[in-house]
Amino acid sequence: MPLPIVWGAVVGIGVLTGLSNSGKTKSNLREAEGLIDAANDKATEAKEFVEMAQDKTVKAIEALGQLKIQVLKTSMTDFVENFEKIKEVEFTIQNGMNDMTKLLPGTPGFKELKQSTHLKTLARIESILNFGSFGFLTASTFMPNMPVFPLMSTILNMKSQTALNNAKANYEKAKVYHSQAKTIGLALKAIFLRCEQIYGLLEQLDSYFSKSVGNLRIIIESSGTKWPKYSIEEQNDIYLCVQIAQTVKIVLDTSLLTENGELDKKSEEMVSQGNMLLQKIARL
Repeated sequence: MPLPIVWGAVVGIGVLTGLSNSGKTKSNLREAEGLIDAANDKATEAKEFVEMAQDKTVKAIEALGQLKIQVLKTSMTDFVENFEKIKEVEFTIQNGMNDMTKLLPGTPGFKELKQSTHLKTLARIESILNFGSFGFLTASTFMPNMPVFPLMSTILNMKSQTALNNAKANYEKAKVYHSQAKTIGLALKAIFLRCEQIYGLLEQLDSYFSKSVGNLRIIIESSGTKWPKYSIEEQNDIYLCVQIAQTVKIVLDTSLLTENGELDKKSEEMVSQGNMLLQKIARL
């Protein structure tokens, strides 16, 4: 007597078709088996896709957070410590510096910059890192539970038409789950791409910023700390440094995500503003 074909816990189609000589029964059960397999494959593919997208996005968030901390502890701290040494700073309308007056040493704007450099911004960056490191942004946060589909052995207890109808219903559930995964995956991709944009922007800004702060330090060492004694060229160099500092601060302060875990539209405006400054610097 030949042995039945068994695939793990799933009974083979040979056994199923042996239950009846009806061609319709065989056809229904064969189609049901195919739909169950397809449903499982589709649901598994969807789950793995979201998990992959989630993993890449979390790593991008963490990398951006680490870069923000690096900029905060180096270039920005160095800028604050040196710029506040300058006395009698006056950004005038004539030299095009009136838009920077809110960052003059001693003003509320500069005090807020200095405070946020050490407290507010650092706390925000740490929350970003925690957001990624502790898995708040996980597949389970976004995805509904993966559908559980019956084994073919369960179909043995059903009439062939009932089994086929059940398999079709499960396949529809898998299609819905797959569609949800695609939507979530696209949302995660958007977050990942924005992370990459901000990372690249901040990296370029910091390259200019660190050099500009170095120039600021040289100016102070060679020409002292009184603004009126600086040449026009030195004043313009300091103005550019302040402008970069202001833009870097905006990058550090702007949230990537809303409290609901969605991409914050303000981050797009920030990227645009930062790129405009990069273009301006490139023309100098």
